Amino acid sequence: MRWSAIPCFCWKGNSTSSNIIVPVDLNLKSKATSTQFIEIASNTTVQDVLDNIYFMLNGEVGARKYLEQWVLRDLGTREHLVIREIQDRIPASAIFMPGSKWEVVKLPTPYTATDRLASLPGKSRESSE
Repeated sequence: MRWSAIPCFCWKGNSTSSNIIVPVDLNLKSKATSTQFIEIASNTTVQDVLDNIYFMLNGEVGARKYLEQWVLRDLGTREHLVIREIQDRIPASAIFMPGSKWEVVKLPTPYTATDRLASLPGKSRESSE
């Protein structure tokens, strides 16, 4: 079954706002892959989303181990979500777009700045030095 982001009209105070629900496949569990849903409001940051996913992983990864033990990948573009230093200042709605679907990917080694180069033809960690 293919999932897409679902608009969620939620009551907040005296007005309504349009939130987005984004599906995330949790692939780290020893059980079968499960899909969870993250609600993204206008004030939700990327850090808030990562924190929520960490708790959904229920001990499968260590605390504060994003980009060391796990990373999020956009299933549409196959790009990894690599924003570390300022993720608490970026609105999640700028990254997690309606219709997007994400997955948790376990990392065999911590992510490095040159990892993206390894996926480009003719580039590798060794050639980037």
